[in-house]
Amino acid sequence: MLGLDGTKEQKIFDPNPEFASLILGAAERLNWRNSFGVPFYGDLVYPVGFKAGQRYPLIIVQYRTRGFLRGGIGDEVPIQAFANRGYFVLVVDNLTYEDIVGRQMSARALTAAFNRDFAGRRNIVSAIEAATRSLIDRGFVDPKRIGITGLSDGCTTVQFAAIHSTLFSAGSVSGCGWEPVQDAFLGPMVAQSYHDGGWPRLADQDPGFWSQISLMEQPRRVRFPILFQAADNEYLAMVASHTALAQAGVPSDLYIFPDEDHIKWQPAHRLAVYHRNLAWFDFWLKGQRPADAQGYREALRWEEMNKKYIRN
Repeated sequence: MLGLDGTKEQKIFDPNPEFASLILGAAERLNWRNSFGVPFYGDLVYPVGFKAGQRYPLIIVQYRTRGFLRGGIGDEVPIQAFANRGYFVLVVDNLTYEDIVGRQMSARALTAAFNRDFAGRRNIVSAIEAATRSLIDRGFVDPKRIGITGLSDGCTTVQFAAIHSTLFSAGSVSGCGWEPVQDAFLGPMVAQSYHDGGWPRLADQDPGFWSQISLMEQPRRVRFPILFQAADNEYLAMVASHTALAQAGVPSDLYIFPDEDHIKWQPAHRLAVYHRNLAWFDFWLKGQRPADAQGYREALRWEEMNKKYIRN
């Protein structure tokens, strides 16, 4: 290989020598429209060893795809590791607020338009459903084994889908927890920014709004088990959701990572999140337990949840 100056390049150091021996899932760029006619795009990663005519489980990863198929926003869902375990992975780009609801007079007005009657979230969930159904129609995906993941904005989509969609069988989230009590944990400045964007105040008691997304208010409407993997400076926002699900008999697990922020930065924590996401979806979509001791113990607890789980 020649460098930009015409000289031959020479490898000085390979920090990941084992990577050359790995087998990666092939990727295909998809373009489609949701039920509202809004165009979306994403990248479909095929399972390693893909065989035509066989249906595979699918993992949805959010909420940007720019060509680096690593782990989605926050890098918590190891895309190629899932592909090597026999999953299709669909990495969806959720577009910008402006792409979905059009130009507005200000950033505050744009956010308010996106959040009004959850118009933006309806568009995103519709896009994910349209793409997923197309993969089912192509004979690629088992409609009973579809998982959805998301951090931050992606987590909001998972919460909305848990109330409004029948397509998914398991979910994994971090970095959110939209609930009527959130003002008590956010602090006044962050809470006010959400109010400016259309979210109700704690004092407003707006059950009509919260009926569209709150897990705490209607845990029995939630249609799939949810795993929460939270930074220690954010976990309080997820406690109400997790607790209500657990009390309603909907499988839910909450893990808290110390000294972490919205995007987890510690390598050991990132690896733990990878392993647990793999184990969670292997359990709920494939009926498999992890081989390692810690994962096996966690799966035993999930089995107890599953025995008591009355599916909607």
